[in-house]
Amino acid sequence: MLEKTWKTMEGAPIVDLVGTLRHILAEGDREVHIGSDSQQAGKFTELVTVIVVLHKGKGGRAFYIREKLTRIKSLRECQRRT
Repeated sequence: MLEKTWKTMEGAPIVDLVGTLRHILAEGDREVHIGSDSQQAGKFTELVTVIVVLHKGKGGRAFYIREKLTRIKSLRECQRRT
């Protein structure tokens, strides 16, 4: 999943997600939150995963990846496909 193209919330592509996260986390007091969700859309299932890095009291940064797969019945089925 890390080799896919991640984006900022503005839609700008992230070339090196791991390097970007290392740089942000090296700045000090940060919290990292990771979440995923899916939605059935016709013959497809749309998946989104988000990484949010919060700097307490000063905002944060978010990165996401969106994937479109043939319709799945459950997220367990999706894990077997990747």
